[in-house]
Amino acid sequence: MILTKLLIVSYDFKRLKNNYMLEKTYFTFGQDHKHIIGGTIYDKDCVVEIENETHSGARVKMFRLFGDKWSLQYDKEPNLEFFPRGIIKIN
Repeated sequence: MILTKLLIVSYDFKRLKNNYMLEKTYFTFGQDHKHIIGGTIYDKDCVVEIENETHSGARVKMFRLFGDKWSLQYDKEPNLEFFPRGIIKIN
């Protein structure tokens, strides 16, 4: 009985830790990069935000979705003045 409660507490802590430890990583596209996925346009006028446990994990997801047709990676939100369509979140 005590062991069961200990396992449940450990599991809940891990789940909460993962929820709060996700890092936001931002990506932009070059002038000639345009993707349409599920009716959403990803191009030079938007920023993609991916939450992942690591920045490198977010980068892997970006390559899986867009191949090498994107431009820059940021650890902090870039200046949105240059991206009129704002941030598109991908999870």
